[in-house]
Amino acid sequence: MKIKGFTLLEVMIAVVLISLVLGAIYSTFFLAEKAIDIYKNKGIRLLEERMLLTILAKELRSMLYNCNDENTVMILKDRSLYARDASEIEFFTLEGHYKVRYYVKDYNGKADIYKKIIPTIGEEMEILACENIEFFLIKVYDGKQWLKLYNSKIKGKLPKKIEISIGIKMDNGDISIFKDIVSPKIEVTKW
Repeated sequence: MKIKGFTLLEVMIAVVLISLVLGAIYSTFFLAEKAIDIYKNKGIRLLEERMLLTILAKELRSMLYNCNDENTVMILKDRSLYARDASEIEFFTLEGHYKVRYYVKDYNGKADIYKKIIPTIGEEMEILACENIEFFLIKVYDGKQWLKLYNSKIKGKLPKKIEISIGIKMDNGDISIFKDIVSPKIEVTKW
């Protein structure tokens, strides 16, 4: 009587096939996990950029300029940092009742946006607003043309519109760009 069973060759083929299937499942699982991590990080970066743009736009809408008060002067400077747009803007906002300045700093070739809060009473505070940006560009519309330089004291008024553009470089090399155009809601006050 002959006992039925598997030959060594059949067992080896089965082991190889099972190994291939498990290897494919294993690599698919880790590729999916890596993709989730990449998109999670990208989502966080995009959220940070969107939050910065929202806060800055809200502060700009509630900007105040009083021609009799030096603390309320709005100044926009056109800066360049290693061929990147790196605008600097300073203004008084009623959103927090303080003067605020947004500017770009460079550390070892990496550009970050900082926000400096300058209260009328108390200590100044510097906050890292957005890391690793590609550019930070602010332009104002004075009713005739778009400008990268502006001083409300010289012009005697606030601009009609303000365009904010922020770009960040993603891990895959793509540049994510957010833009917003706001209009200051508070007219120039004259005493």
